[in-house]
Amino acid sequence: MGPRSVDVKVILKSDKEPVDFELVPVPSLPGGTTKNEFVFENLGHDGFWLNFILEGDALGYRFPDDEEDALYSAKGNCCPKTKGQWSQFKGAKVEQGNKILTVRNKNKDEEIFGYTIRLTKTPHKSDPVCIELDPVGQNKNGSYNAPVLQLALAAGAGAAFTVAVLFAFGFLRFQ
Repeated sequence: MGPRSVDVKVILKSDKEPVDFELVPVPSLPGGTTKNEFVFENLGHDGFWLNFILEGDALGYRFPDDEEDALYSAKGNCCPKTKGQWSQFKGAKVEQGNKILTVRNKNKDEEIFGYTIRLTKTPHKSDPVCIELDPVGQNKNGSYNAPVLQLALAAGAGAAFTVAVLFAFGFLRFQ
């Protein structure tokens, strides 16, 4: 199966430090041990497409034009503070007037990772000044399970076909 699609509402409550925000995934994702921590269970899909959607006026903030400025990610338990993206969790595009950030989570390995969602009031500037939202994620049941299931189903279908052919041509009889 292709990637699982989840919309994540980004509700910005205050831009004062520490920034007060809430992430609401639809459909819901299992929560972790802290606020705004999610366990990404792909349910047999090939990872995720996550659409982070700014709700309301978002206090005038938008995602920067460049998805690499809009999202930092790194393997491990802390939220990255410097530009860069972990190969398993990368920004793909910013759209809809900079109100949607689409992220590809490949979910290949069971890993805890940190990511920083960055918002700015000057989305079209290069190197914009941003506020940072620091949720945490945990990948579970990586998509490596899906090919195993597909191989098992194909093997079962192949065996059933072989039995049907042998029976049809009289090489196999049921008593």
